[in-house]
Amino acid sequence: MKPKSDFFLVILLSALAGVSAYFSNMAYLDTPLLFALEGLILVLFITSTVFLRSLRRGSLVTFTALVTTCLLAVIHTLLFPKYDPVAPVAYFVVLLFSTFFNLFLAYRHYASRQALYRVYDQHKPAMAAVVVTFMVVAFVLSLQDILFQFGLLTLMGVALSYLTFLFYFAPLLRIEKWLSHTEQLNEQESRTRNFVKKYGKGKDVYPFFATWLGAAVSDVEDLIDRLEAKGYLGHNFFAIQNIFYWFLTSLSFFMGLAVAGAHFGQQAWAFLLIVTGVALAGPQAFFRRTFRRFLGVLLIVAALSIFYLTNVVAFRVASLSTLIAVVSIYFAYRDEEVISIIFASFFVGSLFMLGRSMLLPVFMRTPVPWIITLVTMMLLLHHLYVNEQLY
Repeated sequence: MKPKSDFFLVILLSALAGVSAYFSNMAYLDTPLLFALEGLILVLFITSTVFLRSLRRGSLVTFTALVTTCLLAVIHTLLFPKYDPVAPVAYFVVLLFSTFFNLFLAYRHYASRQALYRVYDQHKPAMAAVVVTFMVVAFVLSLQDILFQFGLLTLMGVALSYLTFLFYFAPLLRIEKWLSHTEQLNEQESRTRNFVKKYGKGKDVYPFFATWLGAAVSDVEDLIDRLEAKGYLGHNFFAIQNIFYWFLTSLSFFMGLAVAGAHFGQQAWAFLLIVTGVALAGPQAFFRRTFRRFLGVLLIVAALSIFYLTNVVAFRVASLSTLIAVVSIYFAYRDEEVISIIFASFFVGSLFMLGRSMLLPVFMRTPVPWIITLVTMMLLLHHLYVNEQLY
């Protein structure tokens, strides 16, 4: 069992970071800077994924850096009400520092297969020296009038990076390790997987599976959904426990909001309802299939209703995005993994257009949604074939 303190710390600090981003509106970042920051997050996520050879672990590293940056933003808002055009550059520096600080320790942790605290103890002097050096340099820069806010924010950001590693990233890694154990197969799931490999997973073979398993036909449906969600029958992009799904869909949507110049909090609830509803419409390791799909449809309808009442253009884009996601889930069930991945990637790219449509017309004059789509597709294909997720 995972210590409750790990979940408490992660949930508390995640909520605090979300409130900080909303309250500060990522202080003093105009649209070009905000868009550039989100582009940097995407690049750092890809870098972390390549080094750690895992979408989930790469997203943990980058998300921790994002939490650090959000906390820095609210400090910026509270301490410096006067605008300084140089100060927001500190966000980029802190984001880079936090990412590579956590990435180094995570890489050593997984490469050496040692406990994280042992890796941290081995490298504590070097890590402390790096943190102190960056803080001293930032303090020296803050003595210059033109760099006062930048230096002070960088100093506080580096200190925050160290604290978020201790109280956020380390618990995240422990939870990730626990999640990997929960994705192991029990006896019934293992037998069902062997049956599926031999006879497929069409509904016509469910009664045969049920006979050999000594279970009801509806239980066979749930067992297959569990195998899908755990990644044993193809990619598990829409699985609730897949942090990559939440990270990249949110990033794509907020990049669209940044381009449109819309507020972070605008329609955020509707977006959250859509991505949650789509996830529930797909295979998961909990709830009965019928109930889960019904609940997912209710959440999607609620989200589309919100968009329709507030922004008809966004409603149309959201409807199209939902349709693309449903098509992806359908082909995943049919074992057409490559087609499913393509549609899942288009779903992520369409969320950029959803965020952009909050305040701007939907004109496909920007290559950004296609870039997001291509990056998502390449990452999913890497996850599926290079890491042998297709068993």
